Amino acid sequence: LTLNRGLVGPADGGALIPYEFSTLVRVARDIREEAAALAAQRLAEITGEQPASLEPATGDGCLMPEGGIADIAIVIRSKNEAAWLGRTLAQIARQSRQPKEVVLVDNESTDETIRIARRFAQQLSLKIVTIRDSEFNFSRALNLGIEQTTASWVISLSAHCIPASPEWLAAFEQETLREEWSGEKRRLLAGVYGRQEPLDGVTSDVDKRDLWTTFGAGRRVQHDQDFFFHNANSMIRRDVWEQAEFRFDESINGVEDRDWARKVLRDGYSIVYAPLASVHHYHGIHQGRNEARARRIVSVIEMIQRRQPADAAVES
Repeated sequence: LTLNRGLVGPADGGALIPYEFSTLVRVARDIREEAAALAAQRLAEITGEQPASLEPATGDGCLMPEGGIADIAIVIRSKNEAAWLGRTLAQIARQSRQPKEVVLVDNESTDETIRIARRFAQQLSLKIVTIRDSEFNFSRALNLGIEQTTASWVISLSAHCIPASPEWLAAFEQETLREEWSGEKRRLLAGVYGRQEPLDGVTSDVDKRDLWTTFGAGRRVQHDQDFFFHNANSMIRRDVWEQAEFRFDESINGVEDRDWARKVLRDGYSIVYAPLASVHHYHGIHQGRNEARARRIVSVIEMIQRRQPADAAVES
């Protein structure tokens, strides 16, 4: 590239276009970090070792993302996620809109997960909470994390789900500014879930197929019977969750997201699928052909469907 009085263009003498220096710096930073990630991945292929996690930006040269702080918290659930957590936290640190707070709910990790998280503690106002194996289920971990936050909206993010762009959090925030209607009735927004995309070179073809089939490119507003929701990459309204009936049900282990969505939709709220709030999810939502996981999820869904006659009528 050549620079000339506020213009940027190819070094071969092609057309110059206007630029702002801060934008150019962000582009250069993105290129540098992507190149480092590719180099680490290639080294891992050669050595057979896991690539090192990305370090948080530090020092006088650290450029914090522009755009300020959103009234959004992020709760991350983890269990031995050292291979991915550094990448996830680094991408959060690069967001154009920063979260108000970040909470890591860790299920007694025995690898380097906690050490990696501590590197980002100051930069992301990150708090680490431990949930023991004897107490763990997915709902309890998420409720515990939300209890540690104060923001009006709370994102639930799996530790291995890596935001796909610096506008991931801003895309979630944008949904809080919209009003949803069903016919002539205003429907208060209770939750948003984002797109999940495969990770090139890692995600299996089976999981790629399922991710592409499940998470399309079009935004969708869900009412009534469409209660799909996915807490690997979602956001919920705090004042809805604070109502006892809309906390995540700790009597079930898994599929707490769809159980929650079913309840809020039945009560007249709306849910939105926001594809611009996208993450890379390396193992997808079905984890290949994991039959044991499939049986567990099916059993929970069947239990949810049997619970109340009113619920069955909604889901029929």
